[in-house]
Amino acid sequence: MEDNNQVGNMKKHKTLQQRLSDFRNNQELNFEEIDISFLEEFQKYLRKLGNNQTTISKYLKALRSTFYKAIDSGKYTSKANPFSSFKIKVGQPNKDRLNLEEIIKIEKLELTQGTLISHVRNVFLFSFYNAGIRISDLLMLKWQNIQNGRLVYKMYKTNRTHSLLLKEKPLAILDHYRPDDTKKEDYIFPFFKNNIDYSDPLFLHNQIGAKTALINKYLKEIAKKAEIDKNITTHTARHSFADIARKKEKNLYNLSKALGHSSIKVTEAYLASFDEAAVDETLNNVFD
Repeated sequence: MEDNNQVGNMKKHKTLQQRLSDFRNNQELNFEEIDISFLEEFQKYLRKLGNNQTTISKYLKALRSTFYKAIDSGKYTSKANPFSSFKIKVGQPNKDRLNLEEIIKIEKLELTQGTLISHVRNVFLFSFYNAGIRISDLLMLKWQNIQNGRLVYKMYKTNRTHSLLLKEKPLAILDHYRPDDTKKEDYIFPFFKNNIDYSDPLFLHNQIGAKTALINKYLKEIAKKAEIDKNITTHTARHSFADIARKKEKNLYNLSKALGHSSIKVTEAYLASFDEAAVDETLNNVFD
């Protein structure tokens, strides 16, 4: 994974390896010992460590992946597959989203231009107005990604190229950062430095994590200033766009492409946690 620059997966599997080692008191673990009882006890152990269900499911999926790779490579012949009957419960991540009124509240906040909190507001709004571009992609945007009125970039998560038409509000945000001597290789937003080499995948991964944590810290302050009682993070811009867009855009294929998903199934799964609004609408239509 490290050789293939899959840094996120590498770190996840390394952490899994450490958790298994601690759980087993540094004793070797053989594949035939991985049965339903083992998985249940390991899950309980992870929960006692304070891990939420989302994190636990990531570790169990990584263990399942390793188990299947051992079978596929012929290193282990499974007499019984514990994962066929042991269901990995997926946690419900925070998907707080904002409505348009709350977005406007953030836009209208009086913040001193050029301060860190104003930069955080700008990247949040830039993400929202560009179909919820992920923070990992946003941090790495350079002026060369602005092409003929479009935002064209390669997504960090999928390595696929995504192209978006830049509308009036994101163009106005860009005007705040466009210097007179613009260089195409310069970063647009001032979170990554032009004189630092980010080519090492592990260093880049860690820097994205550090900058994301910093931005999330200031987003909480922005929410407080705007009197919005929601847990706002960098993901909220993406969730907010998706929720607002799905109410206006009836074509799921179009929405899927705007979000940069690989398939409509991915979009359907992504939107699944928003479905309480559809339930509420049905009840209102029936009983109001």
